[in-house]
Amino acid sequence: MSLHHLNSLGTVTLETPKLILSRILPKDAADMFHNWASDPEVTRYMTWNPHKSVGVTREIIEGWVNSYDNPNFYHWVIRLKDSGMAIGTISLLDVSDARLSCEMGYCIGRNWWHQGYTSEAASAVLKFAIEQVGFVRVQAEHCGSNPHSGGVMRKIGMTCEGVRRKAFVTNEETLEDLHLYSFVAGDGWQE
Repeated sequence: MSLHHLNSLGTVTLETPKLILSRILPKDAADMFHNWASDPEVTRYMTWNPHKSVGVTREIIEGWVNSYDNPNFYHWVIRLKDSGMAIGTISLLDVSDARLSCEMGYCIGRNWWHQGYTSEAASAVLKFAIEQVGFVRVQAEHCGSNPHSGGVMRKIGMTCEGVRRKAFVTNEETLEDLHLYSFVAGDGWQE
């Protein structure tokens, strides 16, 4: 396979049957703070701590909004199509044009866990990444004590490649194993 360059599209709006994935807006600060960013159960496996105030959330959003000019910045807010409420975020990180790869990360409010929303959003972003941007490899990781995240990865067709032992420090300052998954262009789509 001869390598090509990414078709850097940036964060474009994606639609699924139940969700709209779009750029986050300053007006989403209250939803983000209340629905997921301030919840220690949600942030337990994130690389960031729960937000202490909606002001912190506003600052984070401002940084993301300022990054949307970068065509290799992929960061969506997950909105319920019927209400427009923001319930989480999903991103493509560590974008490498040389390796045609990236890492997917997602975070969704506890009230929307185990209802298929994360899988629906992740599937749409994965298809976009492979089919439109031209990534050859999309990877994702989850902590061993967060098996539901691995369930999302398997549901969208990712393959477990192995475990990175004691590779992540949780917000509770425990060392956790990281389970590494990937989807490579040519793998079969899960519907």
